[in-house]
Amino acid sequence: MRFDDALASFDRAIAARPDSGMSQLDRNRFKIFGYHVGRQQDQETEVAAKLCFRFVRGPLSLEAWRKEILADAPHVYKYLAV
Repeated sequence: MRFDDALASFDRAIAARPDSGMSQLDRNRFKIFGYHVGRQQDQETEVAAKLCFRFVRGPLSLEAWRKEILADAPHVYKYLAV
């Protein structure tokens, strides 16, 4: 199953914690695709990127994001605006 996660900011609560959703998914069953739609990149962004099968960094145009996400053909897509 392909699981996509799009966030403007990957912070400690989402990526780095051992009990976070991204770190708990079985990599034999799930491919995680991350999309960093924000401009700020820090150590937590790098942690999140390492948890992903594929990680795309923005900023990109809306059309470019659409093409990236459609090309990955996710089964589940989650966008958190936090």
